[in-house]
Amino acid sequence: IHANISEIQKLYKEIFTIGVVNTIEKAKSILTSSINDIESYIGREIFEKGKCHRTWGNLICMLSAYLDEINGNTISIPDLTVKLFCTHFDFEHIHATANLQECIGIESHLQNSIGNLMLLEYDINRSIGNITFAEKKERKNNRKCYRDSKYACVTKIIADNTTWGIENIKNRKEEEVERIKDFLKQPL
Repeated sequence: IHANISEIQKLYKEIFTIGVVNTIEKAKSILTSSINDIESYIGREIFEKGKCHRTWGNLICMLSAYLDEINGNTISIPDLTVKLFCTHFDFEHIHATANLQECIGIESHLQNSIGNLMLLEYDINRSIGNITFAEKKERKNNRKCYRDSKYACVTKIIADNTTWGIENIKNRKEEEVERIKDFLKQPL
């Protein structure tokens, strides 16, 4: 969330003329409008024109995973730290980017957004490659799949969905954007 630096400087100077209470109200207004504009940032493509916005992707996907981990769980801070900061993870395209059978009709801005991306352990992601969603959920011969993941976001995806397509992506993107916006609106 960013406010124009000149707005902040002006606000700082106004403390002495309009008072602290009025300045706080004005600051809340600036922040609220910034939060309302953040949807375009949260929902934007993480992989765009072959380029990965790795830092942005890490922030959005890790925040999404964090919200899933704490939702109704009593996960300890050390366990949460291990899951989010000490586990080698990848961005997983739930709907495989390179799987042409599944990719028909899904535009890049959805395919590469928080609606279709989640954290997944590196070794599991490398093992599943570009197979179908059904195979990603459950594989034979003890081959790695989503069921092997320790992330709550993955558990939620496989519990709530039998297939994964454009409507799933749109719905999840909308839910994630709202959830992250709500999180950012919370008082510190």
